[in-house]
Amino acid sequence: MRGRPIAGRPLLCDLVGVSRTAILLWIFALVALEIQHLKWIWWEQWDCRSCSAKHKDCACGATRSWVMFL
Repeated sequence: MRGRPIAGRPLLCDLVGVSRTAILLWIFALVALEIQHLKWIWWEQWDCRSCSAKHKDCACGATRSWVMFL
């Protein structure tokens, strides 16, 4: 059946191409990326409890120091 790409033979997947060590490293990398993403959301969107300004614009520094240390 020429001219019909769906009718071709299905490709076999290589299921043994990734080691457990590589999967573990990717999990750690993605967790670290998600922590940075949540920190960015906190920095850009949330308001300070003390002065009601966004954390990036907050001058009081009540909660900024420990989160930015992460």
